[in-house]
Amino acid sequence: MAKMSAEEKKLLVSEILSYLLKNPDAGDTLEGIARFWTARQRIDLMVRDVQDAVAELVAQGFVKEQLLRGQDGSSTQRYYQLNPARRKEIEANGAARKPVGLKRDRPGHD
Repeated sequence: MAKMSAEEKKLLVSEILSYLLKNPDAGDTLEGIARFWTARQRIDLMVRDVQDAVAELVAQGFVKEQLLRGQDGSSTQRYYQLNPARRKEIEANGAARKPVGLKRDRPGHD
């Protein structure tokens, strides 16, 4: 495993401190910190990035957005899916790429 760069280490230190500021009574093992503390911070950041990307896809008409009501009838969540009317255009333009690191095709995961 390659040693992390100084910039990566600085980011990781920042993530751990940020988690501790939000959860001052937290304590865990090294494995727990790696699995839960830093993962949660990265997910929080990733959700914001995904929100921006999905908003752009909705604005361009590639993705459809709808509001779903919860079982209690009061809560709503946004739900996103491919706009089938734009599928051929997406495929033709090569706008969709396979995720980095994908070793082989899996049925149902194009």
